[in-house]
Amino acid sequence: MLYYRCMRTTAYDVVRLKTNAVAQIAIGSAAQTFFYTFGPASVVMETRKSAMYPVLENGWMLETTTMTDAAAVGMPDTNMMSVQASDTLCRATRPIWFQLSTPLEVTTVSAGIFIRDFDFSITFLPVATNDAAVIWRALAGFDCEWWSQKTYLSVIMSFTNGTKLHRAIPLHYTNEAKLEGAPQVVRYFGSNLVKIMNDARGPAESERLRTNIYNVVTMSNLSQGFFSVPADGEITSPYGIGRQYTKTRRSFHRGLDIGNSNGTPVRASGSGIVRLSELLYVRGNCIIIDHGLGLFSGYFHMSRLIATNGAFVSKGDVIGEIGATGLATGPHLHWEMSVGNVRVDPNYFTRNDIFSTAQPFTEIDR
Repeated sequence: MLYYRCMRTTAYDVVRLKTNAVAQIAIGSAAQTFFYTFGPASVVMETRKSAMYPVLENGWMLETTTMTDAAAVGMPDTNMMSVQASDTLCRATRPIWFQLSTPLEVTTVSAGIFIRDFDFSITFLPVATNDAAVIWRALAGFDCEWWSQKTYLSVIMSFTNGTKLHRAIPLHYTNEAKLEGAPQVVRYFGSNLVKIMNDARGPAESERLRTNIYNVVTMSNLSQGFFSVPADGEITSPYGIGRQYTKTRRSFHRGLDIGNSNGTPVRASGSGIVRLSELLYVRGNCIIIDHGLGLFSGYFHMSRLIATNGAFVSKGDVIGEIGATGLATGPHLHWEMSVGNVRVDPNYFTRNDIFSTAQPFTEIDR
């Protein structure tokens, strides 16, 4: 057995092991050390300061707090486990389902997506039992700005005895969604633009929504069927289009803007629970609806809020009226769809039933 110890001393340490034998690695500090045992495989290990665990490219890996535990527990029969996806290709701007099937007595399943310089967590929830195996499922989304880079899904299963089983699965990822041509030149706020963009209230607002809204997952779906466009009007700015605010400041539009007159009714694009209904600095009069399993819709810049916090709304219910509150120069509705804290293309949900139980799945970890 190969034993390797790595003390993390930098913000980003990389340990690479290639072996055809069973190997063990210990990673930690003076305060805490974890031991990882993995079976025969060609592997790449990475440790990050932000995460107390490594990831590996092939095979499963067992985490314990002592070497004695590792010997006592042993590596489970991973052939009995399966990881699947609703699409073999992960595409920017679109959601995707991941599914884990295991007969082992697992208490929780956590996971993360790692792509380029980004990493974000997704939540697996138990959804069914089939042939003595428990089915866990998670919804993930990919941002329009993420380039096609090496991407993988890192899954961690936790057991009642405190041990954890890790698996990192390379994903096929592509970004074909960026619109061609020159970006929209944004001249919204004249000489106040730089001041507005440097205002700390904007980032604070986004962080609050990320922590209190988008990172909280409801354990059941609250909507069914296709979503609908929430207001009548002209599409003045599509999802994914590039925007240029200054000579050096660029971004991509992560929602869909619908222009119409003040007072035009805004309707819920799908059923769910209102998690936020209030006036915000950037988003103006804002409503965010939770559709369950990590899916949210947002409606910004409204002149009037009708739906209230905590209310259940059905698809088509009037929840507000178009306006120009917050950072806006004219009456319009900014409509966005979020999978967790990742904004995806709203149009996708008007053509696809994301909660369909007939969703096909394909093996991705063999």
